[in-house]
Amino acid sequence: MSNTKKIRQGEEGERCSPAAEETPESPDALLSTLDAPADVAEKQERLVLFDFFEDPLVTEEDDTNPDENFQNNFKQTATAMKQHKHFEEGMVLRNITDDGFYAYLNIACFKRDGQQSLKDAVKDVMTTYKEAYKIAFDKSQKHNTGSFIQLASTATPEMAKEPLRPLNQTTAYLVAGYKLLPEADFELMDSTWSLWSGARIIYRQMPKSMELRRMSFHKNISIKEQEKHSFNYVLICECSEVLSENVLTPALRYVDSLKDRKCGDMGLYSMLQLY
Repeated sequence: MSNTKKIRQGEEGERCSPAAEETPESPDALLSTLDAPADVAEKQERLVLFDFFEDPLVTEEDDTNPDENFQNNFKQTATAMKQHKHFEEGMVLRNITDDGFYAYLNIACFKRDGQQSLKDAVKDVMTTYKEAYKIAFDKSQKHNTGSFIQLASTATPEMAKEPLRPLNQTTAYLVAGYKLLPEADFELMDSTWSLWSGARIIYRQMPKSMELRRMSFHKNISIKEQEKHSFNYVLICECSEVLSENVLTPALRYVDSLKDRKCGDMGLYSMLQLY
């Protein structure tokens, strides 16, 4: 079990009592502060690729298990991606909410080359993934992809060094994607992310039983590479006890309540495959 300290949370339906004093190291302070977007971009040491798959890959066999079929196909893509010299880690998640629009989510992390500009790094990652994707999937498989940087996180410095992969077998991820109009003020959206995204509500009201470990907010910077329907921002919350007995059902109800608040395109995801 990790020795990093837990995020301060409230019981279900209740707000936390405000801390007497918030320090720059406290999670609450991290939620309310954010560097200038340009500074954040240049400081990033890694790029994170998110690819949301709208539905299971269609096959001719009606009795094919969708998860097994998807995994078998994605293994080819994963093998190709791991050949990239800056590849760090990857995982495929499965949506466990009943009405989830996106069935699977691929997350891959790439270390930035200090000699390479951010623009070139993004182009390199997107090109690599597009070629790897073509190995196993065709145009019938609709998906929503982009290369992102992390704008903010509640992780302590020690926790930030840990891999994204789950802490244990009961870990699940609450993920929300956000699409903005082209005329949106992105600089303003960057600096007020915890308010409009619903992150502050999630942070303060998530049931304690779900055990929120860390929350991170990401911005799509592959604008010229992305399709018009791609997400501009992604929020991901790692919760270490969602799949525990007596926790999953209340967790799913909680996610449904967030959907009623229109906090992005939201789903609860479990681990399907590491690579």
